[in-house]
Amino acid sequence: MRGDARRQQVLDAASGCFREHGFHGASIQRISQAAGMSAGHIYHYFANKEAIVIGIVEQALHEALELMHRIGEASKSIGVVEAVVAAAAEAINAPAPELRNGLDLEILAEASRNPVIAIAIQQGSKIWHSKMRDLLLQSPALKRLPESELDSRITVLRSIFEGLGIRALCDPSTSKASTTAVVQRVLRMLMDG
Repeated sequence: MRGDARRQQVLDAASGCFREHGFHGASIQRISQAAGMSAGHIYHYFANKEAIVIGIVEQALHEALELMHRIGEASKSIGVVEAVVAAAAEAINAPAPELRNGLDLEILAEASRNPVIAIAIQQGSKIWHSKMRDLLLQSPALKRLPESELDSRITVLRSIFEGLGIRALCDPSTSKASTTAVVQRVLRMLMDG
């Protein structure tokens, strides 16, 4: 348990350092200072910075899967489409999403140069896609779609949210209320079988 807490301490410190200094500017020494532990202690949990990034990617996937679980639970009473629509509103209106968005962009930039990180992101993306497909197949209307059509809709769904993350960084003055209303309408159309 204590090891998990220390590992999380490193991931949190590294996330802040990557956001503030970029992947290459965030040295293990800088991460160790932010984490309040020695560099040697960090190496006890992670072999290198690349392994730390992979840990951050895995953590983001875990959080996404937890959200899907909550959507699945909500769908039992309101249906899967409305549960996804409600989760979208929650995500758009979450406090300080720009912190997560900036970190995601930094990791994606590094993945464009580092095949090990790219593979970790691609594997996580496949798991996310598969779990989202399982969730959406709870909708009788979506269950009738050809597999390729459903997969394309899932890709568009994810693209909407990744794009909103970028827009939040580019234009933080965008109205969350107006954006939420439009996204909810788009999601209902996207998930109409």
